Order: sequence, then structure tokens, then C-alpha cells
Amino acid sequence: MENLKLVEALKAHKEIKINYITDTQTKVLTHLEKGERAYLERTKQEATTNSLNANKEKEQLSNIAEVVSSILGKEQIIKEDLEYLYSIIIQKLERCVEVGYQLVGTEFIECLVAYRKHLGRDGVVKLDETIKSYILKTINGYAKRAITDGNSYRIRVCEIIKMCKDGRFGKKMQKVPLRELTEAYNSYTMTFYETKGNYNTLKLVPRDTVTRKILDAYLAKTAGATAN
Repeated sequence: MENLKLVEALKAHKEIKINYITDTQTKVLTHLEKGERAYLERTKQEATTNSLNANKEKEQLSNIAEVVSSILGKEQIIKEDLEYLYSIIIQKLERCVEVGYQLVGTEFIECLVAYRKHLGRDGVVKLDETIKSYILKTINGYAKRAITDGNSYRIRVCEIIKMCKDGRFGKKMQKVPLRELTEAYNSYTMTFYETKGNYNTLKLVPRDTVTRKILDAYLAKTAGATAN
């Protein structure tokens, strides 16, 4: 594929040895000490530096998504080029899921939606399942962040759900029940090491879960969207 912008964007992308979920916070959960949560604390300067470095990578990834989306907007693309673009989308989506670049990840999910128009019926059905899988992984990622750093991400989850209901991720995602989407966040669990040699499973604290009341209020507040 001869697309200079895409080649330049791919060359500019440098994966950094930073996990956005944990390394950009001043305090993150590492293990349990006699049933109590034990945290790793880093200086504000260290967390800020990590965040700045991560933001550079996020910007590079966003640029790649923008170029891929532009290419997919063309009427006709040969099969080999389509396969190449798909491999890029999935590769970068996996990176976003791995380190916690949730919002950038949604840009690549939207690329998958744009990719749909270039496929036949059978290909679309399979791709819709892939899109749903990555949406759920993205929501899972917010839960993982909430458990590890103690911050609240339920409004961001509401944003993702609204994008689903607005059709940003295709008609199939519009039909996914709200409960299934909220449970991808509310029911997510993580296993942490206990100093006694056991492992303990943790989930979100009740105050950070996305209730139907909170979701309905958010959807009503944002452009009068309605839940089904």
C-alpha cells in the first residue's frame, strides 16, 4: 500500500515501556496485606513524566487511526490492502487494550466499523462480533483502572455506552442490552496476591458502579439520548 501518511504515522509510533493503567498514577494497588489493600506510591513528578510519555504514544496512535479511517473512506480498496489495514487496526487495538488507552482504542474500533462496508455479509457478521469483543474489553479496562488506582471511571463508561447507543460502533452494538454493557464494568474482577500465600479476588466498590439511574441521568443530560 503506497500511502505516505500511513507509513509516516506507523514509523512515528514508538511503544513505550509504560503501563498507562498503573504507571501514570501516584498510588496503585499491588497486593493485600492481612486483608488490607497495599499500594505502590510514586512521586507526583514520576507519575507526571510517565503520563506525558504515554500521551505522546496516544497521540501517535490517534494519528494512525485517523489515517486508516481516511483510507477506509474510499469507495474501493483491493483485498490485499484491506487485509493490511485490518492487521494494523487489530495490532493497535490490542496495544490500547493492553496498556489502558481506552479512548484511543475506540478510534480504532470506529475504524473497524468503517471497514465493514468493504466486506460481504458473512464477513460483516464476524466483524460485528469482533467489534463487540473490543467494546467489552474497553469497558473492562476502565474497571481495571478503577480497582487498581481507586479513581472513578463510571462516567467514562457511560460515555462509551452512549457511543454504542448513538450508533458510533454500528447497528449491532446499538441493540446490545444496556445491562450487558454495564455488567462488563460492574462485574469485572481482579485477583491480587495475599501475603499469607493466598490470592484474593477484588471487584469495584459499590460507589463506583454504573447503576441504571446513573446511566439514565447521563444519557438524558447528553443531547437527550434515551436508553432502551
